Amino acid sequence: LAYALARLAKKRREEAPGPGRRVPARVLAQGALCLAVAFVLSYVKLFSMPLGGSVTLCSMLPVVLFGYLYGPAYGFTAAFAYSLLQIVQGAYVVHPVQFALDYLFAFTALGLGSLFPKNLPIGMAVSGLARVACSVISGVVFFAEYAAEAGYQSALWYSLAYNGSTV
Repeated sequence: LAYALARLAKKRREEAPGPGRRVPARVLAQGALCLAVAFVLSYVKLFSMPLGGSVTLCSMLPVVLFGYLYGPAYGFTAAFAYSLLQIVQGAYVVHPVQFALDYLFAFTALGLGSLFPKNLPIGMAVSGLARVACSVISGVVFFAEYAAEAGYQSALWYSLAYNGSTV
């Protein structure tokens, strides 16, 4: 499905919508399809972490792929929509800033993949690292008390290990 979508979009790459321009129905449909596939894949958990978080089956790929195919305007919009879907799926909130870092910023960061239109693997890596960075900052600030329980002396190393293993 991803390969067919990529081939189709490569043939007819659309410009980003400007003020007063409508988004083509085909782009909306493909965006909805990518979000739906990503959302379903986010339920396919390979394993769950003890304090939340989980490793899923390539759930970020359809969102980054959509941004890669259609550019930053569409990519960041789809990534933000995906962040809202992740909130609906079940958010764990201890503070408004933690909520923004772990959900809004972390999943919207998947739109960074759209900034690398000639190299999908680099786009995936950058968007994944940005997502990890948001989660690590959140972990250091809001979940530092769990570091000692897990055997870490540093909240930073604990957060890097925990969040790095889920992305």
